[in-house]
Amino acid sequence: MYHFQDISEIIGTLNEGKKLIDEIFKNRKRYDYEYEQALELLGEGGEVKIQRLIDKGIIKENGQFLEIEDQFLSFFEELMQVNETINISSFNEHIKIIKENIDYFSKENSQQRKHRYFKIIKKDLSRIGKICSRNIDDLIRNIDTTFKTEENYQIKLKKLENFKGKTEEIQNLIAQSRHLIDKEEVSFFVFSADEELQTIVVELKKEFNSANHNLVEIQRQLLQYINQVRHNSQVVEKVKKLKLLMDQVELEAQTNIKEILNERKEVLFEKRKTYPLKLDLDILEEDEVYQLIKEINQNQKHKERRKVSSAEAIDVNLLSQQTESVYFINHEEVKRSFLAQGNDLFNFVFHYEFPFEVSYIELVGCYYKIINYYSNEIEITEDKIRYEDRYFAKVYPKRKKYA
Repeated sequence: MYHFQDISEIIGTLNEGKKLIDEIFKNRKRYDYEYEQALELLGEGGEVKIQRLIDKGIIKENGQFLEIEDQFLSFFEELMQVNETINISSFNEHIKIIKENIDYFSKENSQQRKHRYFKIIKKDLSRIGKICSRNIDDLIRNIDTTFKTEENYQIKLKKLENFKGKTEEIQNLIAQSRHLIDKEEVSFFVFSADEELQTIVVELKKEFNSANHNLVEIQRQLLQYINQVRHNSQVVEKVKKLKLLMDQVELEAQTNIKEILNERKEVLFEKRKTYPLKLDLDILEEDEVYQLIKEINQNQKHKERRKVSSAEAIDVNLLSQQTESVYFINHEEVKRSFLAQGNDLFNFVFHYEFPFEVSYIELVGCYYKIINYYSNEIEITEDKIRYEDRYFAKVYPKRKKYA
């Protein structure tokens, strides 16, 4: 296996083969990206570039096909948030690492080494929150994709039930993490905590609370999906049995389909059918009927169409070009810019570079409208800002939550 010397070499190699890696990644689920396609894509010198990527373990040959090596594929999928695997093992692994390093910390006498273990503990605690959030993201995306795209009912049902098991595993790991912080290693987190560790623990508990709410909602949605799939599966199986009986000309003999159809009233909702009236030939030979047909035909020919009166000519003065510029504040654009930075809303709005002159009243109106329109994307704090004898609440972008 090839060993890279440094990060620069990895980035340089990926950059050199980015065109091919991108194409193989797009076709990763088909497993049929051929070597010849890669040569055609890269053009002159393509064979050398492909071999270099193979030698450095970024892509691999599988017969006549090319694939991305598993470690790089997992990295790309996780980074792009398109991975189909819910990686709970890393969550559990970090909990074990934290326990081990707390034990090392308590037994270590050297302050320098104690500090090193302390840094590792804080780093792994921060990672736990991110791993938990990422797993919930992956769960939501994979559940939705499975329910909408999986065609086989048995596989769909099995996948959804497996996802239900994953939610329970994540809930269990969250409970283990809370137990570690609040009970199992409470002395470490009380007596050894500095300001940074306290902040990490507070943020981690917030993420756990949010994750638990999201997991409850995911379980509710999963139960609804599973019940719907089971119902649809039963319907499909019944239709298959009916089709088989119909093909064998045993439908009426083996079922009570006639009784069921007679009891149902769907025919009431069908459109009323109309049939042309055909006169008897003997009647058409009578003089009175012939005369009546001629009169009806004459009336149809001479029926006058309603004439629409023409409009008067347009005044020439109205055709002169006159333009009037009207400016308005695009609250959606202001909101997006606000969410992309960390300043409070009041200062952001009052320092925002509008493409036209905006009055004080309009700025205040913009501040309040963003609060009113996008209340689910912002967080209103108790802190106040005083401006021209008026007080305005400090408003910040809301932390990311998961549905």
